[in-house]
Amino acid sequence: MKPKVSPGDLYQLGKHRILCGDSEDAQTARRIIGRRTVRMLFAGPPYFNQRAYCSWDDYASYLDSMKATLHACVRLLGPGSVVTWLIGRGSSEQKDHASYHSIMLEEHGLHFQDAIAWIKPGANYTIKRSCHIRMNGYYYPAFKWETLLVYRKPGRMPRMGSRERSYMSQHHTDVWEIPWVTHQMRRFGHPSVCPTEIPRRCIMAYAKRNSFVLDPFGGFGSTLIAAEETGRSALLIERKAEYCEIAIRRWEEQTGGRARLLSSRP
Repeated sequence: MKPKVSPGDLYQLGKHRILCGDSEDAQTARRIIGRRTVRMLFAGPPYFNQRAYCSWDDYASYLDSMKATLHACVRLLGPGSVVTWLIGRGSSEQKDHASYHSIMLEEHGLHFQDAIAWIKPGANYTIKRSCHIRMNGYYYPAFKWETLLVYRKPGRMPRMGSRERSYMSQHHTDVWEIPWVTHQMRRFGHPSVCPTEIPRRCIMAYAKRNSFVLDPFGGFGSTLIAAEETGRSALLIERKAEYCEIAIRRWEEQTGGRARLLSSRP
């Protein structure tokens, strides 16, 4: 029987957990983590007013939401923990997302480590700016890459094991060419699916085996699957119940396991 998730539900999926709640709330993050120590945070923050599932009155309100989520999560990270922050480039406000988010990460006491470019196999021609060159002569190039910001909490950076070194030596530059997920809504019921390979590489590079990885924007569950495949434990927070259900179903179909409801709204 497929789980019917409600806001406040906390599920156990093998060694992973998923909580339907608001990651801006510090109590939500504390509830899913419990007494665990998180060693890595992987986050793919929502676009600013670029998708139907997210809307803010203005860019300042959007940044306030992102800051609240970061504040709730960073305080739960152990020393030396790495934060990987995948931020898209599209904005109706003509903002340089990566710069604003970099400042936000530094304001929370995190140290810059790297900025990695996720190069997609093709450009995004579905947004209006991509048509300006031929239509009216303005040069607004189509988006073909996103920024993966890598920051670290003060402390010793985790060292990779032999398996992880072997894997990441194949991806030894700050440019990652990874295919996007096509026909996302039709295939998966989610409008912005993160390729599993992105959190997989981040986990292999920055989280030791059997450690806990927190994703405050759980979405389709890509971090959950990447953690399952690499021997880590994922802790996902996702505010939309339907997306929690998608992530749970994805994990169950891949592993043959069954999700178990631990508790409902406290």
